[in-house]
Amino acid sequence: AASDFGDAITATQYVSGASSTTSGIYAGGNTPSITNTIAQTKFVTLGNASDFGDLTVTRTDGSTSQAGSTTRGLFKGGITPSGVNTIDYITFATVGDATDFGDATSTLTYASASLSSPVRGIFASGAAGVGGTPEAIDYVTIASTGNALDFGDCTTTRGYASGAASDTRGLVMGGATPSKVATIDYITIASTGNAQDFGDLSVARSGSSGTSNNIRGMAYTGRTPSITASIDFVTIASLGNGTDYGDLSLAREYPATGSDSHGGLQSS
Repeated sequence: AASDFGDAITATQYVSGASSTTSGIYAGGNTPSITNTIAQTKFVTLGNASDFGDLTVTRTDGSTSQAGSTTRGLFKGGITPSGVNTIDYITFATVGDATDFGDATSTLTYASASLSSPVRGIFASGAAGVGGTPEAIDYVTIASTGNALDFGDCTTTRGYASGAASDTRGLVMGGATPSKVATIDYITIASTGNAQDFGDLSVARSGSSGTSNNIRGMAYTGRTPSITASIDFVTIASLGNGTDYGDLSLAREYPATGSDSHGGLQSS
């Protein structure tokens, strides 16, 4: 089971998360008003979050899992309340405001699942306005700046899924169509193409968050349809269904996440 770490700067919903080997970064969301605040925690110590800076655009419902490398964290899209396609980046080692990275392929898709290898950031699927493409997968090269490119499509149209990755394979887990789904997709991050079926979570859920090391991916909390504290895990290199891991200390929906060993922090 999970243990309490500390508190955010303020109670916030629909937050985006990114992380390095030492820091977890949490950006945007509702407080209940839409915010551009970026906060950070340090993994080696327990304690409350501190202020890091601001996003370039006040927004909520952005990417729901970490994307980034050992040096940079990325935050894509969201609503203001209209949809935005802005991708911001921060440098983990430097406290300060985010910088514009480029644009996603659509302004109409938000609540994407995100994940990364050491080279690429991936933003997959999402809820969409009229004319959006909620099964689409975008990718960027983290060390550069520029607009996202089309990677392929997920196997199902869905929003509020969660992402996890090793340094080679990415997972998109659960979500809503608007019905809750248990579907897990996988992609090979270094290539392009449509996602393939990996298996199913142990329970259909949306509004969960994802995290990983280079071996295991996890989808935790969310709505199943009731708000839950449960955690599922899978072995990323294999195919198969999710297994119950345990519970967080508190049931919640739309949490941010961070890991000191996700796919973007591994050696390719």
